[in-house]
Amino acid sequence: MTKVGQSILWLALFVPFIATAQIDPYRRDLVQLGYHQALEGHAPFASYAFYYHNQPDFLRTNLTLRLALAPVYLDFELGFVNGLGPNTDFALAMELSAWYEGPFRTDSGLYGFGGDREVEPRSHLFWLEAALTYTLPKSQQNLSVRLIAGSSLDADRFSAYRLGGFLPLGSEFPLSVPGDCYQEISARQFALRQLRSAARRTAVVERGHE
Repeated sequence: MTKVGQSILWLALFVPFIATAQIDPYRRDLVQLGYHQALEGHAPFASYAFYYHNQPDFLRTNLTLRLALAPVYLDFELGFVNGLGPNTDFALAMELSAWYEGPFRTDSGLYGFGGDREVEPRSHLFWLEAALTYTLPKSQQNLSVRLIAGSSLDADRFSAYRLGGFLPLGSEFPLSVPGDCYQEISARQFALRQLRSAARRTAVVERGHE
C-alpha cells in the first residue's frame, strides 16, 4: 500500500472520533435509482431504488423523522432536538428488512441410499430482520435488540437454513447460535433473538513524582 493510501486509511479511521454531528434541520425528499452493469462478460443485472425523507418538526417542534425506504428495506430514526439539554441531541433508530431467495434446479429428483432423499426442483426462502439500538447518554452503555425469523416452502437438505456457531463474517446474513458447531442445525423455519449490551471502557493513568 502506498503512503497516500495509508494516509487515507488512517484518516477514515479517525475522522469519526473528531467529527461533530447534528440532526438535519432541513426537510428533504430524495429518490435514487441505479443499476450495476459489468464492463465485460455477462454478469447478472442488478438494480436498486430507494426513497429518503427527512422531516423536522415531526409531531412536535423538537422531533425530526429520518426515513429510508426501499422495496425490501426500511430504516428510520427519530431524533430529539435538545433532548438531553441545550445543544445535546439524541436519536432512536430502528431497522427492518425482508428478503427472499428462490433456488431453482434443473436436475432434481431422488438420491441417496435407496432413493430415500429428494432434491426439490424449486425452493422458496423468506426471512425478516429487525434491529433496535440505543446508547445510554450518561453511562455510554450500548443496548441492542435484534430479531431474525425465517420460513420456507419446499425446502430440502441443500436449501434449508443452516444455523449454529458464531462466525459473524461467515456470510452476508449469519445465523449465529453460540454453543453449537458451525451450521450444525438444519431448519425449515427458525427464529433467533439477540440481546447485547456493551459498556464503554475508559483507562485512567495516574503519574506520581517522588
